[in-house]
Amino acid sequence: MTTNAGFEYGKAVEKYQEARTDEEKLKALDLMFQTAPKHKSSEKLLKDIKIKISKIKAKLEKEKSKKKGRGYQLTVKKEGIAQIVILGVANSGRSFLLSKLTNAKPIISDIEYTTKLPEQGIMELNGMKIQLVEIPAIIQDFVNKENGGALSSIIRNADLIIVLLRKNLKEELNLIISELDKANIKLNEEIRESYVTKSIKAIIVVNKEENFKIKDFNVYHINESLPFYIWKNLDKFFVYTKSPKRIKDWPPVALNKDSTVGDLASVVHKDFIKKFKYAKIWGSSKFPGQTVGLDYKLKEGDIVEFHIKK
Repeated sequence: MTTNAGFEYGKAVEKYQEARTDEEKLKALDLMFQTAPKHKSSEKLLKDIKIKISKIKAKLEKEKSKKKGRGYQLTVKKEGIAQIVILGVANSGRSFLLSKLTNAKPIISDIEYTTKLPEQGIMELNGMKIQLVEIPAIIQDFVNKENGGALSSIIRNADLIIVLLRKNLKEELNLIISELDKANIKLNEEIRESYVTKSIKAIIVVNKEENFKIKDFNVYHINESLPFYIWKNLDKFFVYTKSPKRIKDWPPVALNKDSTVGDLASVVHKDFIKKFKYAKIWGSSKFPGQTVGLDYKLKEGDIVEFHIKK
């Protein structure tokens, strides 16, 4: 076998062959994808596994839609530089937090389960727009309830998860982790590459004055500094661009961690890489206006002036 599949992969194949339900097949295929060799000659094998996974997931979603009506069609279009979801149990203050951080005006009530569909808002930070999405309350067997599959898909696409805790903090957190696990979503876990299981970075926001600490999570409170902590946990940074002999442009440009001048050039204009001559940097440079190349690693707050060939 040119793919040189190992023992773990062989056991995963056995589980797939022995599977009797689509759910069992999906778990076995996920394990097959995780344990399959990752090199050029195994590309077809990995592709075939992905196709099988997609077909089973589509079948399961179709079956859910028959039971739950149109819930599976629920989607949230991604806007801004990042999408963050707010999760919490019933009456945890999700709508309050959304209204506190964004321009949204959701219905805020002490009555449980007031939010039945996702609510959206835009948080502006230093001129940058970040989308926040409030997900309906996490309850027991969340993924199998009405719209559960569609809501889980929205959560999977998030760049960051805010877990909002209010009363019984550990119990609420354990419930949320357990329900996300059923949807193959892990929080702050380093997992093997998988087509089914996804790990998403998450922070905890405590909706009460309590010194709550837990391993693997950054914990914050609702105050004026929260937007900046949210930004810090997105693993992004911002820089400014400018034209020669002019002041810096506004708003700044958001980039992923460890981005270079070349990455910024690709974002600013499609021709900047091809016509790139050099760039000048103010901020992290050794001296103001230092001339650098495409591989220069940028830092937050840098001002970048591009010079291109004419």
